[in-house]
Amino acid sequence: MCGFVDAMPLPGIGTSTTIPQEPNNMAQRNPLTHKNSSHYFSRLLLLISVLLTFIALFSISQTLQAQSCKLPDSAATDYDFAMAKDNFGPNPNATTDYYKMAVNWSEDYCTRLSITLASETDPTTLEKLHKDNAFQCFSDQQFGWVLHGLWASSCDGKGLGRCTDLKDIRKHPRFCGGDLPQLPYSEIEPYLCISPSAALLQAEWEKHGACDFTSATDYFEKSRQLFTALRYPPTTMSHQKLDRWMKKNNPQLANKRLLYRGSEMYICYNTAFELIDCPRIAN
Repeated sequence: MCGFVDAMPLPGIGTSTTIPQEPNNMAQRNPLTHKNSSHYFSRLLLLISVLLTFIALFSISQTLQAQSCKLPDSAATDYDFAMAKDNFGPNPNATTDYYKMAVNWSEDYCTRLSITLASETDPTTLEKLHKDNAFQCFSDQQFGWVLHGLWASSCDGKGLGRCTDLKDIRKHPRFCGGDLPQLPYSEIEPYLCISPSAALLQAEWEKHGACDFTSATDYFEKSRQLFTALRYPPTTMSHQKLDRWMKKNNPQLANKRLLYRGSEMYICYNTAFELIDCPRIAN
């Protein structure tokens, strides 16, 4: 028997015999103390379980923002994107060899935006930047990981096996439909909790979506489907830790190469929207 027992009487005839106690310098096992320790340990395990459940639910909530966020009270206006102002211009002749989904940490984007706003001197530019980003960065909403966009990408004539992630953005499919008109707000609103800017959604449709999708709704729906199929951590972290977290919590990513740049990560798909290794970054 583990430990020892207190002296206890043994039955006898007219007399009482006891088993000698262990020396006083050895700790005695107190049943009450043992019971309290077991109770404390059980409560600790329960607390850890609740905490892990909370973290899991928080991360899952990142994929449910479209159903849970409070949409703006009024419809956005004047969110069209002017192709002439784009730094890279159109490339309707490039082939789509794979897709890259760009997901970023909203708080980091808003921090960088605040720095830009603080240094901007043109009142018109300042007003538009603030207006276009009001819902994401200057409202009561708290966004975590958000969808930047789903981008048609080219291997520049190479097969996927020899493909590299082209740094020259002008080599990828862009503005395949030309300078498209502003979408009705009703087509944009359902996706604002995933990509929280009407201006962003309009620009992503014109720059990328129109190259392979016949309608903006089809493009946005596919983007949402891919985005919500994954779980995301409750905060940002180093690229190495983020890579480990994503692969541990999304088994379908376990053997896939993801790419990272700043607080943005990229998940890649073939033209059938099956997960693939992202092409390596070109030297």
